[in-house]
Amino acid sequence: MDPGKVVIPDKSSATFLSLVGNLDKRVKLDESIKNVDGRYFPALSVMAAKASYENEAYIKNVVSEHWEVSTI
Repeated sequence: MDPGKVVIPDKSSATFLSLVGNLDKRVKLDESIKNVDGRYFPALSVMAAKASYENEAYIKNVVSEHWEVSTI
């Protein structure tokens, strides 16, 4: 990068974050909560709601790489 040069972010990039994403950058699910735990689906819902503000490439990356869930 050149000093003083304006960099315009690519809004379709898998690394682009909205304002909501920049406020809370967590992408990992809580590993202490397993899917048989009653707290699992509420925790998953919170993370999914937060991710819903992001672009498609970001969501695919988070779901497949960090949550380790296969996408169709």
